[in-house]
Amino acid sequence: MNSSLQKTIAENLKEHLLGLCGLEEFSTILNYGVLPAGKLFRPKLALASFLDQNPNRPLDLSMLSSEQNIALILSALEIHHAYTLIHDDLPCMDDDDYRRGRESTHKKFGQWQAVLAGDALLHHSHKLIGKCRGDEHYTLRAIFNWALGAKGLILGQVLDLSGLINENFSSLLRTHELKTGRLIQTSLLAGKWAASKQKISFTEIKATLRLGSNIGIVFQLLDDLSELTEELSKHERDVNPFLRFPKEAFHSLKEGHALIRNCTDYYLSEVLGEYFKKMGGILKEDLAKSENSYLLRQLEDKELETPIKALADSL
Repeated sequence: MNSSLQKTIAENLKEHLLGLCGLEEFSTILNYGVLPAGKLFRPKLALASFLDQNPNRPLDLSMLSSEQNIALILSALEIHHAYTLIHDDLPCMDDDDYRRGRESTHKKFGQWQAVLAGDALLHHSHKLIGKCRGDEHYTLRAIFNWALGAKGLILGQVLDLSGLINENFSSLLRTHELKTGRLIQTSLLAGKWAASKQKISFTEIKATLRLGSNIGIVFQLLDDLSELTEELSKHERDVNPFLRFPKEAFHSLKEGHALIRNCTDYYLSEVLGEYFKKMGGILKEDLAKSENSYLLRQLEDKELETPIKALADSL
């Protein structure tokens, strides 16, 4: 995606965090949890969905001025994602001390600080959605609340932390669909909402939900596979599907990737292509080490070695 667009998304994110809290010490924690912006994958998906509604419209950065609906949506998505990461890293959840190459929020500032920072960012994401304007505004709010609440993303976290994710492969896919896929579905639908004068047909909603679910599952399975290129902790080994359900995980990844590659939307294909290229590079770099490959040493089903190499080349 155009680097100037990505830069504008990141600048809006900083602006939308200004004034969130009047206490400087806590504002520092909030900013630490969000900035600098990461891959911005979900905002990029939403922007691609927005742009693909009118692909012949010239790209104009003014469409991303900070108070435009689409700009508010992009920041809301990334801020909501940041809240989930802050909470996921807590000792009572995934217990990770590092995030994006630096100390996780609770490790840097303390546990109660991280809990409250996540709470504040969660509410702020909804505030930004509430600032969007349009006759069908309730549709956007309904999408956001359904996908990210107790029947969506949070339920996925419950399935993960309760251990239900490991009951069988269907439970694992359901967890990924909720915990990862729901925010991706929200990104695609919110982008369409912003571009379609706030009206989306039921048929289009269903098609977008199916696509978002596929992207979410493939995104998570690719992330799980790429984790095998490094030494895994005990927890990571316990939940990695390529160690627990290797054939099922690879089949779902390959099938989902094939479906997504059939997407004909220009901007969405561009964003997904960038992601697949990056992940393919990570896998190929490790696989090229042959006997020193972390992935091949940790993979317990050796029959998948050749198919995984072929998948990496196709990404």
